[in-house]
Amino acid sequence: DVPASTLKRCFKGVYGVTIHQFIKECRLNEAKRLLHETDESILQIANAVGYENGSKFTSTFKDFVGTILREAHRQERRISRDEEALDLVSAVKLCTGIGHGI
Repeated sequence: DVPASTLKRCFKGVYGVTIHQFIKECRLNEAKRLLHETDESILQIANAVGYENGSKFTSTFKDFVGTILREAHRQERRISRDEEALDLVSAVKLCTGIGHGI
């Protein structure tokens, strides 16, 4: 068995952060991915990455990313809607031959 103090010291020596910080960063990176790739609510994302308290998740996310979660969520949804609109415009142009000399 490896003593906890030895494990913690070795982990920090290899990864440059504590085990706790490493896990927190993994959870918050997953939250950023979910924020970008899904339409889930902030509370659903918080729960998905292991936070039961939405307020704690929001403040931790702000400290980690440097932006308020609600603003980041709005921006991601806006980008997603803009991308969908561009895809729709491209599909219409392709089907109608607009812009392709057809």
